[in-house]
Formats: sequence, C-alpha cells, structure tokens
Amino acid sequence: MIVTIVTTPLNASRVEKTVARAMESGQDIRLVPIQFPCQQVGLQEGWENLDRLPSSAEYLQFFTAANLMEEAVMKFLEKLTPHPNCIISDVCLFYTSKLASKFQVPRIAFHVFSCLCLLARHNTLSSKILESITSDSEYFTVPGMPVKVEYTRLQLPLVPSFTVLLFNECQV
Repeated sequence: MIVTIVTTPLNASRVEKTVARAMESGQDIRLVPIQFPCQQVGLQEGWENLDRLPSSAEYLQFFTAANLMEEAVMKFLEKLTPHPNCIISDVCLFYTSKLASKFQVPRIAFHVFSCLCLLARHNTLSSKILESITSDSEYFTVPGMPVKVEYTRLQLPLVPSFTVLLFNECQV
C-alpha cells in the first residue's frame, strides 16, 4: 500500500523528517506539497496553518483558501498512479467529498479540534452564554463541562458566528 500525503509546503516541512524516518523503515509514503493560495484571499504568504494566523479574524479567509486548493489537488490525483483507494481529510476541506465521489472511494473526514474543544464549542453556543457577557475580557465558565473551563470572549479559539457558519458547511 502506498500512502500519499497531500499538504501545503509549510505543513510538509513540519512532517518531512517523520515521513523520511518512516520511509527509511520501509513504509511507502509520498509527501506532496501543493501551493496554498494565500494571496488569492488576501492572506500573507506563509499563512498556511491556523497557528500562523495573527487572529481568528483571518479564519474565514484561511478556510476559503484551503478549499481553493481543490483544482490543484484534483489535477494531482488524476495523474497519481495508482489512483487513491481512499481519502482522509480534515472535515473542513469540503471539496474532498467531491474528490471521493469522482474517484469512487470512501472519504474519512476528521475533526482536528479535540473532543474537549468540540464539547466546549457546542456547550458555549447552545447555552447562548455569550449573549450575557458584556466585556471581551470578562471570564465565563463553559456550562456542562466535566471540569471547570473558563474563557474570555477574546480567548475563544474561533469567532462564534464564524464557527456556526463553518460547522454548518461541514455538515453537508
């Protein structure tokens, strides 16, 4: 079995040593960097991962850019020999469901957020606790968590309205 990892140049540089060690041990792995279209959506060059963004204000642009990779990834996969026999992708790379259909292979979509983050997000949004917060620096306790989790609005990992938009799109 051949494993092909299609990612951005930044992410490829982060895993290339690990992939090289796996290849040295006999694993058949290809690491394929595909250009991330930062400039097409107004992001600075090199902002290819959420941890590179200065704030959550750029998240929508980031995910838009990530999904603009569809054509480049499609062209690569069409030329790939052998063709993929499954696709494993981040749940927010919406286009990968189209790729799976085109190649008639299963798609496994995963959340890169931790379970704790997903539960905190769900409980924060469904409880509407943010509606009662009057200051961006005011701490609130996330309701319904197995342990005490406190945030300020400024510390939230994602802008709530964007999170709702993104996760609604992901449920397709």
